[in-house]
Amino acid sequence: EHNGAPALFVNGRPVFLNAAFLKEAPRSGFSPANTGLCKVHASKPEVDADGTVDITRVREQVEEALAGDADTLVIVRSFPPAPKWWLEQHPDEEMRFDRDVSRYRGYENCRDVSWASDLWLKAVCGWYESWCRRLHELFDGRIIGHQFGMGSNGENCPFGAPTNEGHWFCADFSPAMVRYFRSWLRRKYGSDAALREAWSDEAVALETARVPDRIERLRTDWFTFRSPRRAQVADYYQAFAERVEQVVIAICEAIKRGTDGECIAGSHLGAFLDNGFHGYIYSQACINMMRRALEHPAVDIFTSPASYENRDPGGDANSMMPAGSLALHGKLIFQDQDTRTCLVPEGWPGSLTLGTIAADMRESIEVLKRDFSHMLIRGCGMWWHALVRGGYDHPDIAACIQRLSRMGRRSLSFPRGTAEGVAMIVDEESVFHQQCANRLFYPMLYYQRQHYWGRSGVGWSVFLHDDLAYPAMPDHKVYYFLNTLYLSDEEIETIERKVKRDGAVVIWTYAPSIQSPEGFSLERVERLTGFRLRAVDIEALPRINLTNFDHPYVRYQRPSSADQYSCGNRQPSFFGTGPLGSDERERALGPIIYVDDPEATVLGELNCLGEPGFCVKEMEGWTSVFCAAPMLDQYVLRSIARAAGLHVYSEGDDVVLPGKSFLMIHAKTGGEKVIRLPQPADVCECYDEREVGRGITEIRETLPAHGTAIYFLRGLSL
Repeated sequence: EHNGAPALFVNGRPVFLNAAFLKEAPRSGFSPANTGLCKVHASKPEVDADGTVDITRVREQVEEALAGDADTLVIVRSFPPAPKWWLEQHPDEEMRFDRDVSRYRGYENCRDVSWASDLWLKAVCGWYESWCRRLHELFDGRIIGHQFGMGSNGENCPFGAPTNEGHWFCADFSPAMVRYFRSWLRRKYGSDAALREAWSDEAVALETARVPDRIERLRTDWFTFRSPRRAQVADYYQAFAERVEQVVIAICEAIKRGTDGECIAGSHLGAFLDNGFHGYIYSQACINMMRRALEHPAVDIFTSPASYENRDPGGDANSMMPAGSLALHGKLIFQDQDTRTCLVPEGWPGSLTLGTIAADMRESIEVLKRDFSHMLIRGCGMWWHALVRGGYDHPDIAACIQRLSRMGRRSLSFPRGTAEGVAMIVDEESVFHQQCANRLFYPMLYYQRQHYWGRSGVGWSVFLHDDLAYPAMPDHKVYYFLNTLYLSDEEIETIERKVKRDGAVVIWTYAPSIQSPEGFSLERVERLTGFRLRAVDIEALPRINLTNFDHPYVRYQRPSSADQYSCGNRQPSFFGTGPLGSDERERALGPIIYVDDPEATVLGELNCLGEPGFCVKEMEGWTSVFCAAPMLDQYVLRSIARAAGLHVYSEGDDVVLPGKSFLMIHAKTGGEKVIRLPQPADVCECYDEREVGRGITEIRETLPAHGTAIYFLRGLSL
């Protein structure tokens, strides 16, 4: 911890972890940026059939990165190997799919090790320990870290789940996985009787339990929900996710042994805020489990790209990980920042473009500034990942990165982290109990985070609900519970002790705690939220039409008559899934839950039922808000935050990220922008190094469309 956020220390001094990634971009493109750190793409450690680890290739790569620069430090990115010779010697340890994947073009030689293989894990840890030790000694500590990942895209997702072409290669049915899964079940249940009760299957036994097949994984029991009384699929998904976490911890421990504890180590883990991005949901769910890694001393860094949807110019670039939890536990986010500059050819490759590429060099610079600001303000690390050769290879981009790097280094001297705001509360395990589809979690975890939260004008951070029991977890004025659908009684009690007090406003989404080991229970939702509720067995769009326009939680801005069909910056009269005037089935969910409580104040109705779906209720010492839709828009979130006593920095639709010492605004449209500060501050725009004003409480500046300003707020938090 350093000035309020985790920081990397090298030789006793804090370093802003800001690395150029030398996979595709030529060295010359990054040299003028002078970040002081570079990341080398070392592929897989090369292992001979006798078990000897060869460092020749990675040695050459590191030497090339260090050539002519006596001060540069290196982080090595690698992929845990499963050599062909090893797989042939251990056929039961190879991942097995339920279909022959070699029939698909590009996957003719698709082979990978089963994550469940203990034989492989022991071998790969030995290889890593030897590989890292030889590199550490050879380069005298100039390699300061190792970041690794396997599976799909090297991000610890199962290979082919799904592919960029949309195939779902359903795995893992190997003998190694079957052994591991049965061992996991024995630890959880202990007896055949307990397993049979949990699975509602009188024929199953601990010695005969099977990995659930494709059809079983697609089956649900109550629309979007799996029954907790048929826990086959949830158990398998959780077992797999825990195994991924075990593998990450074990390899990090090997890296620490090989470098005498002098290198940082980490991998892709915890990027589950993107659970709703892929169909079949499992692509991200396997990296959900992160609690043990958060507490483990061998794991220093957690890695993922920024989320992709709405990362266009004018959009946002949030982390897939619960950044608040990582900071709370002293772990550093090391984000893969693959910003698409104008040097990326349009549509290359189509599956990786994912949105509009910056139109020109000016717009490229503004987007780079926006993306960097998340690291600067939240206190994260990052690497600049040029997916296309030369994607950052331009003098203007090098100058931009050099300037941003200088800002990052200077920021370490000031209070770090986000400003006081909303605590977004999420859960690792609930995804295992939901439909194998992206209809619910897409709006709940993904869409509103990328499109709405950054435009709300208030600060926010994402935490695991388990953090509510953590001693260092600060109190918040507003808690927003998202995918906390599966909760035990103990977890409910922990939540209630933390949030139901001190005048907090608590927002509950859709059906918190409706699932538990005992099954479905709407009564548990009523206990947690304080509302009397009803459920209807239909699928429909859970869209809320606002009705109580005088309530401070709505603070409705009516459009002018000329603007009645195009709301612009005005607040629309509805929120939730589905566009205006449409009954689009793509986002339909079931069951639909509504409020049937005469003591509740109704703020909005579910348009599918004409029943209350957005309500508020004053409780003893706290305020409860229930929302039947899986998301809020920025206007309602802003109004609730304001009424709860949080400071609102912006009333516009631009992306605003307020921090303790810095504030970023990224303009959706051009024009005058107004930022209101909670107290007087001396303000400068630190990218251009110009003074804005002294002792001011309001920033008024004109920005072009997609322009970015980064303000240093001297005195605001000191």
